[in-house]
Amino acid sequence: MESGDWGHFLKDHLSEIYEMHLTLTSASHNLKRGISRDNSQSPLPTVFLMSDDDRLPKPSAALSKLPRGSCFILRHYNDPERFQIAKLLSALCRRRQISILVGGNWRLAARVGAHGLHLPGHMARIGLEPAARLWLKRRKGLLTAAAHSPQELRQAYKIGASAALLSPVFGTLSHPHRRPLGPVRLAAMVRSTPISVIALGGVNSKTLNALRGTGCHGYAGIGFASENQS
Repeated sequence: MESGDWGHFLKDHLSEIYEMHLTLTSASHNLKRGISRDNSQSPLPTVFLMSDDDRLPKPSAALSKLPRGSCFILRHYNDPERFQIAKLLSALCRRRQISILVGGNWRLAARVGAHGLHLPGHMARIGLEPAARLWLKRRKGLLTAAAHSPQELRQAYKIGASAALLSPVFGTLSHPHRRPLGPVRLAAMVRSTPISVIALGGVNSKTLNALRGTGCHGYAGIGFASENQS
């Protein structure tokens, strides 16, 4: 992402971000879009919202604020009603023209007509099973993977992910003892990898400006739609 794109975005939208206390803005319309790697032929979104069992258990309201062309990652890994939740939110995302990725379960993603799959760190280290890779190829779907280090960025690229969600960029409430990367280390890691990088962790209206010039394709989080900082 070019620094000029961030400049236009901030100029046009920073005031409304502060007024709403949300970062669910029309960034995806103003930030430079890249074309995702490997099997997907869809533009790679710039704004990613992630569900969370505790901090964003009911993401429907937040989805209504996401700009078209954004992406929603359904986690809710331990929810016994995960299929029903995925089915309902998948339909909502289609109506809103928002991509939806299901975390960790390609079969569930296929059942609900999701646009792709998100792999948490432990699954990204293992890689995709052949059936999952075949589904993504036929679906021309997005594959994203969690990453916390240069090694995990390389692994995400190796397994053919369209983008890596790199964290924690800033300090977070969910992982208060984990050292954040900060903009300088983030920029260095982005330069060192061919994969598109999505900044995750502590990205909100106060920290968004610091991503300028880092080369990140976009940003992700939970805190955009909750009062807590992601």
